[in-house]
Amino acid sequence: MASMNPLTAKVGEIVLTGAAKRALDLGFDKLKSVLTRVKTELNTPQYEIDKALSDHQLEVRKWAAEVSFSESPLGRRLSDIFVPLSIYGSRRRNSFEDESIPECDLESTLAADKRCCIIFGQPGGGKTTALKHLCQRFYDDRSFLPHYQLLIRIHLRDINLGQSSIAPEYIRRLLQEMLRLRISYPVELSNEESSNARRAIRDSVVVDWLNTVQALMILDGFDEITLKSRRDLVVEEIRRLASQLTDAAFILTTRSGEFSAHIDRVNCVEIRPFTKKQIERFAGYWLGKADSKRFLAQLKRSPYHDTAIRPLTLAHLCVIFERSKKIPSKPKTVYRKIVRLLLEDWDQEKSVTRESAYSDFEADRKEEFLANVAFELTRRFKTTTFSTDNLRACYQEIHGNFGLPASHATKVVDEIETHTGLFFQSAQDRFEFSHKSLQEFLAAEFIVRMPSIPKNMIELQTMPDELAVATAISSQPSEYLTELVGHHFNQIKLSFHFMRSFVNRLLIEDPDFEETPRVGCALLALYSQYLRALLGHDQQLSLFVLDQLGREFEILRAKIRQRVTMAELDEAFERSESTHTFEGEVVWQLTRKRERQGRLRRADLSILPDLILVRTSLLAHQSGEADLTSDMAEGASGTSQLMASSRRSSGRRGAAPRRRVTG
Repeated sequence: MASMNPLTAKVGEIVLTGAAKRALDLGFDKLKSVLTRVKTELNTPQYEIDKALSDHQLEVRKWAAEVSFSESPLGRRLSDIFVPLSIYGSRRRNSFEDESIPECDLESTLAADKRCCIIFGQPGGGKTTALKHLCQRFYDDRSFLPHYQLLIRIHLRDINLGQSSIAPEYIRRLLQEMLRLRISYPVELSNEESSNARRAIRDSVVVDWLNTVQALMILDGFDEITLKSRRDLVVEEIRRLASQLTDAAFILTTRSGEFSAHIDRVNCVEIRPFTKKQIERFAGYWLGKADSKRFLAQLKRSPYHDTAIRPLTLAHLCVIFERSKKIPSKPKTVYRKIVRLLLEDWDQEKSVTRESAYSDFEADRKEEFLANVAFELTRRFKTTTFSTDNLRACYQEIHGNFGLPASHATKVVDEIETHTGLFFQSAQDRFEFSHKSLQEFLAAEFIVRMPSIPKNMIELQTMPDELAVATAISSQPSEYLTELVGHHFNQIKLSFHFMRSFVNRLLIEDPDFEETPRVGCALLALYSQYLRALLGHDQQLSLFVLDQLGREFEILRAKIRQRVTMAELDEAFERSESTHTFEGEVVWQLTRKRERQGRLRRADLSILPDLILVRTSLLAHQSGEADLTSDMAEGASGTSQLMASSRRSSGRRGAAPRRRVTG
């Protein structure tokens, strides 16, 4: 067995136990033996691999020690504020009743289950913070997760920066780079035709090494991989890793709505929102006993109380409360207060250099500049991390709008990072906004300030979150949603992924919709667009529809006070056929009549397409109108009754006979 370099051993003692060092020795021997069998050489000495891993462990410890974000640029020690998180024992979206989902402690679950794990959670739900605490416990308490000897952390957003790949090996490439593995292949494997053989060798080497050293991989932020093609490849790689890892494992985090693939041999859990007790504990840790009581009293009376169940939002509120002694009432208020807080506070700092062209701007002008930057970077590069070249290209597009010299790109970016904390350099040649949500808000601010909604939906279809935020922060959310849905979304074939992201984010942002019949039409048009994206635009209705966003649309319906009735639709549309959701909800397919329009105004009708799918529960019921959802009760008693009710519904007055369709 090869011995560890003396210098590396000294460094390694800081974070590596004796068992971990022995595992590294075994891992190196495994690397050599696997490569020897295929007549391939490892050109990296053991001490270099050990040094790379030792440095990585120190980096992970440093990363795990502190929680910092733009609202609190100095950060807080994780040990001072961490509140243990609870989880649902399975994904909530896969269950019918939340109450039936078992709840347990996250770290206890991870310790008891040796399988790979995917942790789902809402934005700001505490996924990354939970991983940081897990890393701290791993290093400080070796009785925790004793079946693993080495901890490896990978930011999945780094995949956005790499070259494109035609094979699912992004994670393996990042591991190979981290380990500094240099492999020399025999002559017969050096040509282009042997690329698959070389890839197979690399895959085998990395997997065997992970199993030998008993590594636990932390894969943080699947939802931050922006390109769908790369996401799909990473899913396939995760699937393969789950089947190949025996003595090693991975823990993957992702936003709840961004990962739908089923992977065998993987435990899926979802972070549970903070309970009242957890909110009280967190506020007490952050603010102290006296201030936390006043904070919690205000929070209880606030309409923003429910959103405090997300740890990141609660941390934002605590920071804002420290400064203003008030808490906001809407998500858009949170964003604005954070941005204004940082921009104005940094301007008041004596360290600000007023000689810079950018520092001469007032806070409002700085926010406009940052909003323009956020929009251009998101639109052009569709990612949350940016290179120097990305920033320079963006700067050249917008600098003239703000009177900034063309040659000052580096100086302006440096000042943004230093003086605002909203944008920073996270690594060499890598920049990002302090939070993805702030980038989305600033980009949305720019969209709203434009003379009209951008017409290039090819670009905007990659920005569902930004458009949802733009709707919420606009001066007239009802009209903005109506314009988006009626005159922009219908211009392009939107994907189900877009519709899911847009609707979910719209619910999070909670717009104040005005009372107007146009937004009722917009709701119906949005649902029809979503269902068409789910079913396929050219696909006939099936006997049953798996309505994956049914609950979300029910919540959205409740926020829209003036909706359309079926009687109004019947005057302008023919009911051509109907189907049901698996929950028994009736879905009608309506076709526009050629002549009669009825009570709906022409301007309102223009929002609706000529062929529309209508879920009856999204309609308003006027006095004396038949309850078109009554079949739901019959449908709940069994499939045969549901099919019978479907046949009965096709014979109602005003409806065309329902033709039989196949699923």
